[in-house]
Amino acid sequence: MALGTNSIANAFCAAKDQIARDFNRLAKSVDGQFRTPLLAVTNELVAQDRLIAKNFVGAPSHFKPHASADAWRSGPRRWWFFDAIDNFRDVGGLMTHDGRSVRYGVLFRSGTPQCATDEDVVRLLARGIGKILDLRSEREAKTPGNWPGESVTITLSGNPDRVNALHKDKANVPRRDLPSIYRSMPAHSGDALVAALREMLDTDGATLAHCLNGRDRTAFFIAVPLDAIGVKRSAIMDDYLMSDFRTGTCEDLGRKPVRPPEREAMQAMFDALDEYGGAAEYLRAHGFTDSELAAMSDRLLTR
Repeated sequence: MALGTNSIANAFCAAKDQIARDFNRLAKSVDGQFRTPLLAVTNELVAQDRLIAKNFVGAPSHFKPHASADAWRSGPRRWWFFDAIDNFRDVGGLMTHDGRSVRYGVLFRSGTPQCATDEDVVRLLARGIGKILDLRSEREAKTPGNWPGESVTITLSGNPDRVNALHKDKANVPRRDLPSIYRSMPAHSGDALVAALREMLDTDGATLAHCLNGRDRTAFFIAVPLDAIGVKRSAIMDDYLMSDFRTGTCEDLGRKPVRPPEREAMQAMFDALDEYGGAAEYLRAHGFTDSELAAMSDRLLTR
C-alpha cells in the first residue's frame, strides 16, 4: 500500500526526532569542545522539525505547530535544547483573532532551570532573558546559583496535591484528575497570577516563566494573559499540548515519566474562565487594570 504524504511526514518527523534525541544524549556524555557543536546540531534538527511540521496536516501532534492553517505565524525558531532545562520554548508566533501574533523573544516557558549548567545560563542570556518567574512554592523553588539576572517566586496553585486539598469534596476528586485541577486554577490563583503578570511587565528584558515540568502552572500563566489579549484558543491549546516534548534532562527530578498534557484539561480551564466572562474579565476581577491589559498587549503582540 502506498504511503500518503501525511504518513511520510509522520515517519520523517519521528525519525528526525529520534536522531535529535540521540544527538542530545551524546552531547551530554562528552565534555569540552565537542558538547557545543553537538547541541548546535540538535537545535538545528528541532528547528527543521518545526518547518517540516508546518507543511503537513498529519504531522505528529508534538511536532505540529498549529491547530489550523491560520493559528500560527512562522518566524524564528521556538525550541532550543539545553543541557539541563526541559520544555524550553518561545511563546512567539501564536496568532490573534485580528491577524496579529505574539512577538518572538519576549516571553519564554520551560520546566525548572534549577539544574542549569554554566552553558545553559549563557544560552538563557543569549535569548535576552532578564527575569525568571518561578511559579512553584517557596519550598520547591531553586534558582540557578549562577543566574545573574532577576528571579522572582510567585506561587500558583497548580500542584495537583495542593489543588486537591482545596476541593471541599476531596474524596470525589481523583488525585491526578487534570481537568478538575485545571478547572480549579482560576478560582485559587487569580491574585498570584496578576502579581506574576505585573512582574513580567516590570522588566526591560524577556521573561522566562516556569514551574517544575513546564506543564500545569506554566500553562495557566501563559494561557490566561494570551487569551485575554485575543490570542486564538486553538493556538494556545496547541502550544500547551507540546509540553511533554523532550523531558528528563534535570537529574534533580529523577527519571519518573511525566504525564502528558490533556486537551480536556486546558478546555476545562477555558470553561472556568468563561464563567467570569472571559480571561480579560477574570483578570479585571483580580485587580488587573485596563491600562495594564493594554500594556501587556503592547508588550506581547506585534503591531
